[in-house]
Amino acid sequence: MKNKKSFLSLLLVAVLFVAAISGSASAYMKTRTPFVENEIVPASVSCEVREVFEDNKKTSITVKNTGNIDAYIRVCIVSYAENVVDGAQQPVADFTAAPDVPYDESKWIKGGNNIYYYTEKVAKDGVVEFLKEGEVISLGATTEGNNMVVEVFAEAIQAEPSSAVESSWKVTVGADGKITAVNP
Repeated sequence: MKNKKSFLSLLLVAVLFVAAISGSASAYMKTRTPFVENEIVPASVSCEVREVFEDNKKTSITVKNTGNIDAYIRVCIVSYAENVVDGAQQPVADFTAAPDVPYDESKWIKGGNNIYYYTEKVAKDGVVEFLKEGEVISLGATTEGNNMVVEVFAEAIQAEPSSAVESSWKVTVGADGKITAVNP
């Protein structure tokens, strides 16, 4: 019986000792360890078209990656005639194919439906030029006397993984990270 009491006393002292040590360690860590806040920033993919007009001509078309990650960029050119009725612009019902666009073939690939794909990844805040240097798109009057309008729409998609752009846009991305082909 005496051995049992000694053993229980020794066990109780050991438990109290472990509790005291762990409490002291915990208190030390709470007072000595600086608070660190982990901030998780989700990926954001977006882009913005910038155009310059001079003498009824588009003299510059650029697209900026306004997201926070690398992205691929594509643009779509849509043109239509519009008429001014009572001071308000009214689109004419039938849309036409986009005019021949003097794009930079060394950096862009033309796909179907007047969609052009920039072949390289565009870094965050990166800007890419669409028109060839010195080229313009004229926005003159149509034969019916309506004004010709050329709209430029841009779209961005995350660059990594490359399978995301390949499956969404139906393009092929080479080992070097460049879009090499537009698949039907």
